[in-house]
Amino acid sequence: MKLLLSIVQHRYSDTLILDKFIVTNILIMTIKLKVPATARLVLDAAAKIYDSPSERLYISKIDTEEVSDLLQCLLAAYPLFREMVFYRKQSVRDLLQKRMQQYPLQQVLILGAGLDPLSLLIIEKYKDRISNIFEIDNGYIEEKEKIYENILQGDTTVQFIRCDVTDTSQLDAQLRQYDFRADLPTLIIFEGLIYYITNEEFINTMQLFSSVDHRNMLLLDFMLTRDDIPAYHLHYYNDIIKVIEKVLNIKLNITSRLTITEMAAALNASQVEFISLYETARRLLGENHVFRERGDGFLEMAVFSL
Repeated sequence: MKLLLSIVQHRYSDTLILDKFIVTNILIMTIKLKVPATARLVLDAAAKIYDSPSERLYISKIDTEEVSDLLQCLLAAYPLFREMVFYRKQSVRDLLQKRMQQYPLQQVLILGAGLDPLSLLIIEKYKDRISNIFEIDNGYIEEKEKIYENILQGDTTVQFIRCDVTDTSQLDAQLRQYDFRADLPTLIIFEGLIYYITNEEFINTMQLFSSVDHRNMLLLDFMLTRDDIPAYHLHYYNDIIKVIEKVLNIKLNITSRLTITEMAAALNASQVEFISLYETARRLLGENHVFRERGDGFLEMAVFSL
């Protein structure tokens, strides 16, 4: 591998056209991270959202060959499953862009980061406005870090921490160890996670990040209750929940807007806002033919200041 890199450097050194992405691709061509289909599912479903150079390079290093069967089951239950995941992630990106304009310097905390390469996008677009990004997860964090190291080529903006996000004592200690600054405005991304923990666990974790001046912003998605779903989508709603719960062998935490509002109040949060997938799609497309009204897509985003 060192010899191959040396040859490439020598070949292009005179003309100075050695692209770092070419070198990176050579360096990690042997890395193909193989993880369970459930862990890769969201990457496959939202593939078109990952369109920056570093995101595309990262995705190329994840083995997604076994995802298709599982994805087909979910598409059979809900034909708009890909769109649901895509617009959830688009909502995160929209809110991220808005937040980055509010402070000259802040840090980003991604709880339950999973395999998503959001940090790469943040570094490409907002590097001058962030001090650090902290990715927290309890699985594949070391493997993901190795791929990032090769893509970022010495950039240490992202800190990877293996931790259960509901273990508040460990989470607090780990963040301190990695120089998380409680005094710095922080964007907390809690995407795709509340479905798998209790509301009490959610509140306990978020209490770590409450601030007197509400300088921190929390962004999360949640699944609506039956009462918030349009009648013509209820059969899809029931089917997709059954499939997910069967595949993962869990009971999903399904949360109403009222419950989210009550949890925000328990955290003394302010500026609570809900954003539907319908609104996100309409904002992106101009005329929305994907989701016809609020409640379509089954998910919503909640944003509030801590």
